[in-house]
Amino acid sequence: TIPFADAAIDGQNRLHVIWVDRGAAGQPILYRVLDLGSGTWLGPATTVDSTNLSGYGGIPGQGGISIALDVDGQPLVAYTVAGFQTHIRTQQRGASGWEAAGDPLQVNGAWVWHPALALGPDGVWYLAAYDATNRAILAARDTGNGWSEPETVAYDVLGPENIDQSPS
Repeated sequence: TIPFADAAIDGQNRLHVIWVDRGAAGQPILYRVLDLGSGTWLGPATTVDSTNLSGYGGIPGQGGISIALDVDGQPLVAYTVAGFQTHIRTQQRGASGWEAAGDPLQVNGAWVWHPALALGPDGVWYLAAYDATNRAILAARDTGNGWSEPETVAYDVLGPENIDQSPS
């Protein structure tokens, strides 16, 4: 099945969770934090994205969502853009909430799904995704001025019948 949720634990024993709310109008991507020590949710869920970005239907995050935390415990979220499966979008949460979204990874003519995020020991964000059209795993890094061109990690890793088995 397609992953509609992901989670990451920070250094303060808190679980950061994102998910697609399939039961809500527009099927938004939501975010919430659980204090693992007390078992208490820290505030209500907040919306990461609620827009149908293409007008062609579909669900933001329908091709997978990923969350990773920076050194300050702030999340970065990546997800497939609704209706435009050639785009992976990211959003960073800052002190005042979710920042403006961007389309950091785009492969024209290919369906790019299942983002997976990681923060390297060098402080650089890395993003992997599955190119379902070419059956390849792609990887890119944050250059500080956008994402690098995606590089192919491997070809023919999965058949089309296994589209949901990917970096995520």
